[in-house]
Amino acid sequence: MRTILAVGCFIACFGTSASSSELPQKSTQNDSTQRINVELDGGLAAENLTAILRFLKQRGVALATRPNKLEQREHICSLLSKLNYPTPCGPIGDLILSEQPTNTRSVSRSKPSETERIILTPDIDVNTRQTSRALTNQFGSAGHVDSLVRNWKDHNPSVFDRRLTDVTITYTLYRVEIVIPNHINADVIVRELAQLPLANVAYEFLGPTSGGVKLNSWLNSDDVRKLCEGAEKLDPLLSTTRSYSSLFDFDTDAVEAQKIYTGLVDPAPKATIHLLDTKLWPLPSLFPAFGVSPSPIGSKCKWSFDRALHHANHMASIIASQGKGTGFEGVAPGIKLRSFDIFDSKNNPGGAPMHVYVEENTYYKPSGVFLIPNTRTLGSGGDLPSKDWRFRDLLAYTLRNKGGFQRPLVVAAAGQQDTSTEAVSLVSIDSKTNMFPQNLGDLPNIIVVTACTDCTKKSATIHPGANHSSESDWKYVHVAAPGGVPIPAWTSPDTLGAAYGTSQSAAFVAGIAANMITRFPEVYAHNGVLKYRIQSCSWPLPFYRISGAENEDIGKIATGVVDPAVCMLNPSKTWVKDDSGWKPVEFRRWLPVPFSTPLNQILRVMRTGDAPSAEWTFYTMREDDGGANLQVDRGLGQVRRISLPSISTGFGIELCDGTVVKLLDGVKDIFMPSYREACQ
Repeated sequence: MRTILAVGCFIACFGTSASSSELPQKSTQNDSTQRINVELDGGLAAENLTAILRFLKQRGVALATRPNKLEQREHICSLLSKLNYPTPCGPIGDLILSEQPTNTRSVSRSKPSETERIILTPDIDVNTRQTSRALTNQFGSAGHVDSLVRNWKDHNPSVFDRRLTDVTITYTLYRVEIVIPNHINADVIVRELAQLPLANVAYEFLGPTSGGVKLNSWLNSDDVRKLCEGAEKLDPLLSTTRSYSSLFDFDTDAVEAQKIYTGLVDPAPKATIHLLDTKLWPLPSLFPAFGVSPSPIGSKCKWSFDRALHHANHMASIIASQGKGTGFEGVAPGIKLRSFDIFDSKNNPGGAPMHVYVEENTYYKPSGVFLIPNTRTLGSGGDLPSKDWRFRDLLAYTLRNKGGFQRPLVVAAAGQQDTSTEAVSLVSIDSKTNMFPQNLGDLPNIIVVTACTDCTKKSATIHPGANHSSESDWKYVHVAAPGGVPIPAWTSPDTLGAAYGTSQSAAFVAGIAANMITRFPEVYAHNGVLKYRIQSCSWPLPFYRISGAENEDIGKIATGVVDPAVCMLNPSKTWVKDDSGWKPVEFRRWLPVPFSTPLNQILRVMRTGDAPSAEWTFYTMREDDGGANLQVDRGLGQVRRISLPSISTGFGIELCDGTVVKLLDGVKDIFMPSYREACQ
């Protein structure tokens, strides 16, 4: 029940520091409900909720009220407990009692009411749920964890899983839904709320202007169209299987190495890609990766791609098309797909919000990849004041803190601008960019992908309309994949269409990541390891254009174009490539390295032949990554690219049997393992 009473206009009618004319106004033509959802995730939940309500009062935001019966001999605290308000009730109880009409102000928090009364509370919904958080357990910090459990007693915390590196605690989280009057721009208010110095608080705005979700792909035509549109039969289309993997310039020697050295493969659960986008349809070409039963492809097809209807379908087709009889084979036909409709919660199990869905499908489920091919903002306005502001957003907060020690693995599209317009302003993404989840690219579980138009090793080019990393050494866009030219795919059970953009590129990388997890689940149990590997198995962008000019795309991403074949090499082995191909070796140590990076931080060395400035390319961990494998936001997963015109004649590796392998003796590539074992 939502009631607005003349004496009970909670907050704004009690004396405000802002008049309604000072509030951010919006058009009254759209009367759709707008809400700000707040999650109080640990710490001083009651004090934080009180601070939020006081802030809204100061801003003149008039919230509706609810009348509640306070029984005789009942305390205000017991009433608030019934309404799920966080404890201790003191701060909120005092605020609510101070805002009552004069005839009920005699009620005291310290003693029960002598008579039955009506107490007005703000018209907010407070709900609770159990959640968890992984805390670093190192350098004698166990006492800190136990102290936190004691201090969070109002959240009913308990230690759930204590490991050598992490301790997971479970506790009660409070979710508060606040309806904002329609004449106020709630997206402005949520941005102002995010400025409050409150710990363990995150926000989400839902309303008519929260459709600021941008789907990162474009429509274009493709020559497959003629096999669909107007064709009397689909046999010519369906009888030929077009492999999406063929769009990569992959290392054929790596394919052969997998055949020779893989051996028996232990069966493992299939990885799941959670597609957080438009609603995914059960296309005939996707079963059994998605859908409950097989269905035949129709006898006719139309040519159509509507982003609002087909965006998720197109990407799912790139990932999991089943090959024979469908016309296309995805990059990961053996995985599972799940759909989360970000535009209509009725299409999702239980109607849970996106950040809750992500958390529930992460904890102790390390085989999941969350594909987010869209962009959202925190409120309105430009860049964020500081990088810490990012975690006032509910999804960002979840991606950094939730899911136990694993944390959700996200593959995100970098986004792009429409180059058909005269004025194109590309976004240089960093931690202050108001683009989620792209601005989380420094986290170990976030991989941001851009699109290449030319994806070949010698002439790879980033799409000119794609957003990119800043020129700093810290990269928020990591790799590139096909997506800069139109890609045909099934867009519904009876339509084909073509689209291009960073969404399609992210779909490719999500499929490759899922293949890697399915094949080597133990190695990729930590997302930072997978993030390193995805970047390291990418071939670096060429230092020079074919014309001889320096390649201005070099600084836009961390490494280069993903190579799915190299990505599938066993990550527990050291791999060396020469003229005979790839082979695994038993690594002992590096011989002198021609730069100052610690030897244990080298990820890969390649002879890129990009003379005169980049004959050799090294991928290394960032120099400040030492010990960062236990830190969420200290650079784990950040890869540094180093280009050298030459190396010393003695540089190479020593094997466990004493053999020395020098790079100048015909070695083309050395790919280090994700986890290194000592010589026996």
